[in-house]
Amino acid sequence: MTCGIGFCWICCKRINSFCTTSHTCSKFDPNNEKSWIFFLQRYKAQDLSESFALNQLDELHDADSDMRLGENFVTSMRQSVHALIHGRQFLKELNIRMYLMHDEASRIAPWSISEGSEQASDNNYEISHLETLESVLQVYTEKLNQLTEIKDEEEIMHYGQMGIPIFPRSLSLYTHLVLHLLQQIEKEFWT
Repeated sequence: MTCGIGFCWICCKRINSFCTTSHTCSKFDPNNEKSWIFFLQRYKAQDLSESFALNQLDELHDADSDMRLGENFVTSMRQSVHALIHGRQFLKELNIRMYLMHDEASRIAPWSISEGSEQASDNNYEISHLETLESVLQVYTEKLNQLTEIKDEEEIMHYGQMGIPIFPRSLSLYTHLVLHLLQQIEKEFWT
C-alpha cells in the first residue's frame, strides 16, 4: 500500500503532493540557452553556505568554554564544520567543472553518428554519473549543515532521551559520508 507521494532525490522535495504547488527541481536543463546562470546560482549558494560554515567555525573557537557537552563534543563539532567547509568548497568547484562538461558536451552532440556518437555517449554518461554524485553530496552536506547548527544539550534533547547518545554518531556519520564522497568524486573524475 502506498500513499501516492513521490520524492525527488535530487532536491529532496515531495512530488505529486496533495496540494496544488508544483515541483521544480534544480536539475540542469541542457536545452536552456542561459545554462551558465544555473551553475552561477548554485556556485553563489555554495559560497554563501561556505561563509556561514566559516562563521560557525569562528563561533566554535569562541565557545569552547560555553559548551556544556564537553571538549569531545566541541572537537567533533569542529571536525564536522571543517568537513562541511571542505564540502562547500568542493561543490563550488564541482559546479564550475560541470558547467565546462556540459559546454563541451553541447559542442560534441551535433557531430555525425560515425564521428562523435561514442564520445557523446561517454560524455553524457559521465555527466549523468557526476550529477548523481553531486546530488548525493549536496544531500549529505545539507544534513551535516543542519547537525552543525545544533549548539547545546537542549537542542539535542528535541530528539528525545536518545538524542544525546545518537547525536555524536549522526554527526560522525555525516562527516565521514561527506569526506568519503569527496574522495570518491576526486578519484573518479579528477585523476
